[in-house]
Amino acid sequence: MVLKIGYVREHFATPLLQYYAEQPKDNAGKPTIFELDETGDGTGKLIKNLKAGEIDIAVQAHVVDSGLTESLIKGIVDGSKEGSEAYKIVGLYVTSPLRWAVITGNAGGKPKYKDISELDAIAKSSEGKIRVGISRPGSGSQNMAYVLAHNRGWHADKLEWIENGKVDPLMASVNAPKGDANATDIFMWEWITTRAAARPEGATRHDNLKVHFVDEVLTPWPSWLIVASTKTIAGTASADAVKAFLEGLNKHIRAFSLDKTLDGPNFEFLKKNFSTHTDEDLQASPGSATDVREWLGKVSYPESCLDVPSDLIQKTLKGLEDAKALQLPSGGYPDSMFLGSFEEFVTRT
Repeated sequence: MVLKIGYVREHFATPLLQYYAEQPKDNAGKPTIFELDETGDGTGKLIKNLKAGEIDIAVQAHVVDSGLTESLIKGIVDGSKEGSEAYKIVGLYVTSPLRWAVITGNAGGKPKYKDISELDAIAKSSEGKIRVGISRPGSGSQNMAYVLAHNRGWHADKLEWIENGKVDPLMASVNAPKGDANATDIFMWEWITTRAAARPEGATRHDNLKVHFVDEVLTPWPSWLIVASTKTIAGTASADAVKAFLEGLNKHIRAFSLDKTLDGPNFEFLKKNFSTHTDEDLQASPGSATDVREWLGKVSYPESCLDVPSDLIQKTLKGLEDAKALQLPSGGYPDSMFLGSFEEFVTRT
């Protein structure tokens, strides 16, 4: 069985992309272990694809997918409430936190807000709301806005959600004039993939910048999980295929982690695949070799992607509840709800 793996093309996907390129091929040159299904819409779209049965795994979402921890865990909670559990956690992908930028507009070289304190004033006022751009409901861009609000002491009901899809429309929304239906005050996205628009290489004038960063938020949990559709892990043959995929992915994660030298093949792979900035595809480009060096120095992957920390699920649930992104029932949710029938395969550490 050839699995279909959903993912977002970001620098975090490097071990997955290297595994894809190096896997065995059949006589026709087609992959024998997995195919890739790329989305530019983030984890929210990966969850949607999993629910629709379009992918098997998400490493950023599909029948087996890898995606943002907070979004995938909240997605399981939401699915349980709806009576539909589309996927379960089968592994850990990135152990380091994700650095989220809080981004506003810079139309005409004038930042919409110079500092996050200006948004504090809106949140504390009796009138008005902070219009927050998100890629789609349930996405990391929405869940981390809840975390931002919690950190800043804002009430969640002061946030107004504006769904704008991919990163380019989100950047356009913070620069749109007041009164525009898609106009927003801020949106949140991964720091390095959007920094080129805030500090492009060689920019000499402030009005060359598309957006302005007013703050940053780190996820209070490991940033990426791997999930698989419940249908895929329910079948003996397909579950075995998932296990084989994870074991192969783990080998490439370890090989990547062992070579972070600035003249090695991993650095060259990142420069080649992720450092060419284009206006049309910021999502796919950290912006420069400088960004690649910075990212390599901070990212960390697990010793084994099959090891899921024993406190990860409950810590994430508590953080989401504190941020008012979800409400836990009395007694909370058991870990088995998230790991399900695949629990015996996932090592708890």
